[in-house]
Amino acid sequence: MIKNQYSNQPPFPRVLRIEPASQCNLACSLCPTGTIDMKRGLMTDDIFNKILSEIELHKNDIKVVVLYHGGEPLLNKSFFKYIDEIKRINSSFFIKTVSNGTGLTKKVSEKLLLTDIDSIDFSLDGQSASENEHIRIKSKTDIIINNIKYLIDLKKRKNLLKPVIFLASTQFIKDRNIVNPLDDPPVPDWIYNEFKENVKYKTTYAMKWPDMPASGEYEFVTLEMEMEDKNECDHVISTMTVRADGSVVPCCFDLTTKLNMGNVLTESLNEIWKNKKYLKLRESIKKKTFMSLCSKCNVVSKPPTYLLPKF
Repeated sequence: MIKNQYSNQPPFPRVLRIEPASQCNLACSLCPTGTIDMKRGLMTDDIFNKILSEIELHKNDIKVVVLYHGGEPLLNKSFFKYIDEIKRINSSFFIKTVSNGTGLTKKVSEKLLLTDIDSIDFSLDGQSASENEHIRIKSKTDIIINNIKYLIDLKKRKNLLKPVIFLASTQFIKDRNIVNPLDDPPVPDWIYNEFKENVKYKTTYAMKWPDMPASGEYEFVTLEMEMEDKNECDHVISTMTVRADGSVVPCCFDLTTKLNMGNVLTESLNEIWKNKKYLKLRESIKKKTFMSLCSKCNVVSKPPTYLLPKF
């Protein structure tokens, strides 16, 4: 029985994740946002303003603000205003986002470079442009590439150092006998040949999301690896995520609000951070009595489960 909900609580998190949009204009086959039907929308200014007041209260604790969670941030027309208002509170905040690049028009690129955003990731997956479109349903690879190249060129013409532009690419384990899937896969030639040294690269193998349903596209494969369940998770110590509707979830893997820790409209972020739900979650991880989401999570529980494509 938990006697003191405020004992042994971590300090307010250094990373605050805010979701401008929980909806997306793509339906990626490897993402719960594209495969699970649930209510989605855009963050309202009322919700953002409540979060902004919380950022003001914790401006000395927060170091990083991630304007992204499950949806496409550029769908929210207030996105650029969000960046400006967060930076006004503390210009040293590191602000980053992630985008699929479909909405990166010339006008949007101009507006983006007028902000003080520090970093942006764009996503292109698979071993070819056609495979990218097969995975990232509704996307047009050539349009996305041209959009990103325009942003790169515009940034050069303006002689700007920021934002740092990343190309994030998810790849697939296609051989069960791969030596070490925990190593990052190489950058695919088709992506590198488009962007060369003009961007930075992030690559990863496609893992199964904790709440991802079975699909005809993929086989879920848990590889035989010597790994033990962990009894710690940095997500519940150092990060906090506010979804578009104001609900707080414990980590970036909870794209369907499986663990609703509270709502910023009815409680302060500090109250939520220290509440019984968070304490119970942290204790469950410490004792390895994992709750629903964590019991299926590659971070703490069992060897990781990867997506083996059938295409």
